[in-house]
Amino acid sequence: MRRNVRHGLSFFLVFLDGLLRIGRQMETRFRQDSEEMAKGDRTNMPIPAHLTNYGQVMYEEGLEKGLQEGLEKGLQEGLEKGLQKSQQEIARKMLQKGLDIALIAEVTGLTAEEVQKLQH
Repeated sequence: MRRNVRHGLSFFLVFLDGLLRIGRQMETRFRQDSEEMAKGDRTNMPIPAHLTNYGQVMYEEGLEKGLQEGLEKGLQEGLEKGLQKSQQEIARKMLQKGLDIALIAEVTGLTAEEVQKLQH
């Protein structure tokens, strides 16, 4: 039994290391994409004719701020969903190895109920 637990934890650590590498790659790619979008040509974005020069500047700053906030929120949500899917995948593999639900919940951060749902 101890050997199985050691083997399962070893498998988990290798998997987690790979997951962290993928997460860093995704974050780097997202940042590169968002920088490209931020440098993009804004001449196609319509500015209402009634705005003054000051209003145009504020309007453009608002657009840029909104874009940046949206990108950051999207990145955070994407990383959270990716982490949750990874935790579930790890739990499934641990279940296939016959590990105890309580141990799986402790290692993955999922609740025992979430792990039980993955059995079906």
